Amino acid sequence: MATLSAFRGALRFSRSIRSLSLSSLSHQSAKPISMTLSLTVYHNSLCGTCGKAIPLLEEEAKKKGFQLEEIEFKYNPLTPEQVEQVLTFLGAGQGSDEETAKVVKSFLRKDAPNATTIEEAKEIVAENPAMMERPIVVNWAAKKAKVCRPADLIYEMTKEL
Repeated sequence: MATLSAFRGALRFSRSIRSLSLSSLSHQSAKPISMTLSLTVYHNSLCGTCGKAIPLLEEEAKKKGFQLEEIEFKYNPLTPEQVEQVLTFLGAGQGSDEETAKVVKSFLRKDAPNATTIEEAKEIVAENPAMMERPIVVNWAAKKAKVCRPADLIYEMTKEL
C-alpha cells in the first residue's frame, strides 16, 4: 500500500515538473532553437593548441552571443556519419580525388595511417578517435568546418556570426 502511494506521489510530481517545464518555455525568447547560432568544437584537453583555442572561442561566444558546444572527442567520438559530414564541410568529395585526399590528410593527424578517401578516414577515426586533427570547429547550420591549427584560425569560423 505504501509503495502504491509513493508511486502516485512520484507520478504527480513528474507531471507537475513536466507542466512547469512546458509553461516556462513560453517565457523564453521567441527565437526558434534551430535558429540559435552555435558552433561545436571537437578538442582534446591535453592538446596545447586546443588549450589556446577554447578560451578564444569562449570569448567570441560571449562577445557575439552564440552557443559553444565543447566536445572532447576522445570520450565522445564522432560517429562515422559526423566524420563524413565534417569532411564534406571541409571540402572533401566536392572536387577531384586529389582535392579530397588533401582534405582528408588535413583532417587526420600526421601520425595517422595514410588515407585518401572519406571512407578510409571514417575507418581510421572509428578505430582511434585520437587520429583526428584538433581542434576542429563546426558550424552545422552553415555546413562549414575548420581545422584550427594554429588556434587563431577560429576567427575564420566566428567572423560571420
